[in-house]
Amino acid sequence: MPLQSPPTTPFQPQAAATGIGSLPFTDTQTALSLIAEHLPEIPHWPQLPQRGRCEHFIHQFLQPMVACGDF
Repeated sequence: MPLQSPPTTPFQPQAAATGIGSLPFTDTQTALSLIAEHLPEIPHWPQLPQRGRCEHFIHQFLQPMVACGDF
């Protein structure tokens, strides 16, 4: 497969932001409503650790590596 030429214009993020982090809720709709109200234009990945250990960022980070046998 031949190499593709680089794009003619370099990537410009234009100060784009994303949100990630824990929220103190167990109800997903409550969390999503809060995000929609206060951060409507920012993609967000909320974590709800009060729902259980699968919502903790450490579990979410390590689980794919454990599943692949890297850990």
